Amino acid sequence: MGFAVYHATKMNASGAGLGDHIDRKQGQEHTFSNADPTRRHLNQSFAVTGHCQKPLHQAISDRIAEGYTGKTAIRKDAVRALSLVFTGTHEDMKALEADPEKMQSWLKANYQFVAQEFGKENVVRLALHLDEKTPHLHAVVVPLVEGKLSAKKVLGNKQDMSQRQDRYAQAMAPFGLSRGVRGSKAIHNSEGWYLGQQQRAQQAALGDLPKLTALDRLNPSRYEESVQERFKSAVREKTDTALELRRREQQLQSQERQISRLQQELKAERGKLEELWATLQLFIKHFLGIKLNVEERLQLRVQANMYQAAEARVKEEKQAQEQKQQLKQEKKQGRGRGIRW
Repeated sequence: MGFAVYHATKMNASGAGLGDHIDRKQGQEHTFSNADPTRRHLNQSFAVTGHCQKPLHQAISDRIAEGYTGKTAIRKDAVRALSLVFTGTHEDMKALEADPEKMQSWLKANYQFVAQEFGKENVVRLALHLDEKTPHLHAVVVPLVEGKLSAKKVLGNKQDMSQRQDRYAQAMAPFGLSRGVRGSKAIHNSEGWYLGQQQRAQQAALGDLPKLTALDRLNPSRYEESVQERFKSAVREKTDTALELRRREQQLQSQERQISRLQQELKAERGKLEELWATLQLFIKHFLGIKLNVEERLQLRVQANMYQAAEARVKEEKQAQEQKQQLKQEKKQGRGRGIRW
């Protein structure tokens, strides 16, 4: 059974670079350099809301304008959207891709999860990519709740996020995908492909710097501020990606140690079973009156002695335990006789 993968990333920038990657925008091929052009026609986009057909940066802005009812202005560094990636272990996802009916069921289950967890009205992008190494689903949602923009409230604390991972794993169980290591912030080593995907999105964000207008020439500090914000966002994303990679490497090492230990235990148990089976065969031959050769007789005698010694040890331990109990009882009776009224 493979692993189910759900990953959420906060977006402070406009989202234009990520939109180019998801939409496979012509002229922005550097944002999806690992995609196979011959398989691009297999990708699918889903119009969950009317915003899904707009350029991503515009879709995010329009959804905020549509649903935001707060009285204060939105901060420049506020999280404007959440980038969600849904996939699974490479082999399992390729098996799903090979079965169109199962793939459609998987897409439906993921859509229902997104709609239930983040609200259908907040979805501004939902797209399936089949032109990269591992099939995966992109979703971009605006973290609007009760008319306010709050990624913190939508994502919740560590416990909330862990419970959401539980719910996603439960939704993916019918497809043979299970939850990863509980309590670990790593996802799974087999999905390292999306780390590079995040890095390309960062590069796209850097390439999507605001144009220098006539107004900016009159007020350079305004342009400088917008550029600094874009760079800060890219640096944060890069740091998060590096930490995620390190956590995944640690998880992989832990899993490899566990597998090695289990293999050694299995090898030892197999050796015991083989030895027991060989001895049993000798006893059967001896019982049936089949003549044993010198080596077999010696081996049978050694095994018989081992069994007798083991039986003697068990008998001695039983006698020692009985003596201990008897001594304990005698002491108890002795204390009773010594009582004076």
